[in-house]
Amino acid sequence: MATNDPLGIDELPDDPLAMPPPYWRSGGAIFHLKHALGELERRMRRLPAVLERAERELLDFDSRYATRAERELADDERWEIISRQWGAEHLIRLNCETLSLMSAIEAEDRVNNFCVFNLHKHIAESIEKLSMPEKLLVACTAVGAPEVKGTAVYEASRKLVTWRNAFAHGHCVDRPTRSLRHNHLVAPIEHWSVPTVFRDAMSQVKACVTVVDYLRSKSRNAFLQGRDMDIEDIRRALKRLARYSFSGPNKRYKLLVAPKG
Repeated sequence: MATNDPLGIDELPDDPLAMPPPYWRSGGAIFHLKHALGELERRMRRLPAVLERAERELLDFDSRYATRAERELADDERWEIISRQWGAEHLIRLNCETLSLMSAIEAEDRVNNFCVFNLHKHIAESIEKLSMPEKLLVACTAVGAPEVKGTAVYEASRKLVTWRNAFAHGHCVDRPTRSLRHNHLVAPIEHWSVPTVFRDAMSQVKACVTVVDYLRSKSRNAFLQGRDMDIEDIRRALKRLARYSFSGPNKRYKLLVAPKG
């Protein structure tokens, strides 16, 4: 720790613009976010080969076992083929859920950071328990940007919080959370698939970037106005992942990979 970092709460000024050389101890969600993006990139690079192998082996299976009775007797072999693909897809789902959760946590960390470095101590502490969208609205209004409600950044913050709250409270994120029975006992119209979780995760990460970019544009404190290298790393990862798209039904999807460049 640098010698000029504050060691006690009494060393911090009430005026956010009078802060000493800025120090902010993050919860570290940004590092989970970057790591999960790297893992997802690695798994998406491998997915085409996994899908091609499964398709090839299933075609071979069908050619060797012509009748339904023969295929049923060899079901263990078929399951082994399918399970390799499902295993790879399940790990992609885990990466995507980590991305969605950490995007929400990182966005709220950035809103808290904005409050501390832009709002007087009494304002910042009085809104600390509000939800992220409410905090964002009050904080931006306090710095002269009251038009935030109804904008893309406000909707991004709401989307992040909705997903995080559902997941953190043990709910299924693809179902409404208005009741336990409705969320956990009523089957969704369509079960999860790589296309759905991938698109959702990319949307959540982009929502986090939207919140961070907006806060940087509205900050009165120069500490938050500079280029953010972590966010630039995330932006580059999103650009690389944009190479992957899907066609066809979600459960029988075709993975499309655009050339690099």
